[in-house]
Parts: sequence; C-alpha cells; structure tokens
Amino acid sequence: MNPKTRDLFESLQGMLKMRTAGSYPRRENFHVTLAYFGEVDEGKLKDIQKIMEETSFSPNELLFTRLSVFEEKKGDHIVLLARPQDALLAYREKLIKQFGEKWIYTASKPFRPHVTLVRAKKKKVDCSGISFEPTASPVEQVVLFQSYQRFGKRIYEPLSSYHAG
Repeated sequence: MNPKTRDLFESLQGMLKMRTAGSYPRRENFHVTLAYFGEVDEGKLKDIQKIMEETSFSPNELLFTRLSVFEEKKGDHIVLLARPQDALLAYREKLIKQFGEKWIYTASKPFRPHVTLVRAKKKKVDCSGISFEPTASPVEQVVLFQSYQRFGKRIYEPLSSYHAG
C-alpha cells in the first residue's frame, strides 16, 4: 500500500482511539488478506510459494470505501472495507483453486477485503461521525506473511513477495 493510503489508516485510527481501547495495528502491519492458511508445515509452505511465484497478476487497485464493524466474541474489530477490481478477485480465485489442488486449504470465511484498524476491547463501538474520502490504492505486489505474537504484539514477517507484471 502506498504511503497516502497508510496515512489515511493512521488518521482513522487516531479518531478511533478517542472512542475505544484496543489493539491498534502498526503502520507497517496494514494489509489486506487474500487467503489465510493458519499453521502450515515446511513442505506446504514451499508449495504455496511455488504456486504464488507461478501465478501472475496484473497491476490492480483497491478502493477503500467505508468503515465497518466485524463483531467478535471479545470485542469488535473496526475495519476499513475495500472494493477490489475484478482482476484481483480472479487472481485470488485462481490461487485458492491451485492451493486446493495441492491439498492446501484456506479459511472458508467469505472474502471481505478489509484493513483492520483496531481490535477493540469492547462491543458496540460508536463509529458515527467518522468520515473520509474513499481512497484508491494500487496493488502492485502480493506478500506472503508469517504472523506470530512477540511480547504481546502481532508481528507480520514477510516470507516472499510477488510483483505484478
């Protein structure tokens, strides 16, 4: 994501911090998840990387359009929803199909492209009055991340990246 889009996310986080306590992702951790694998062994990881390396995608963009709330058991997740172009959806579907052919399964939740702004510690966070101009962000690379907790913070470590072309 470009710096202008990351600036928007941080600005929205600033407004949300006045409304709720919670876990706020750091600027470098902002991302849109195309597929979630959970725990995978080394062999499957190599298969995932090979599939991603061999599956090309065209430069694309995401349009971030509105705040939304994903209700969770412990507290709401406030997210910024994104509208992808058809080419990005087709790329994602192609990847999911190829992963399935190698017995690599992804989370079965419906795909709702978004960036998480806060994992709130409470439910029913009031987001009324928070407005922004919808913002387009180019998609020029896809990154395979490993995520883990360290000292109570979520860390996203890039394992490999793939550029549009």
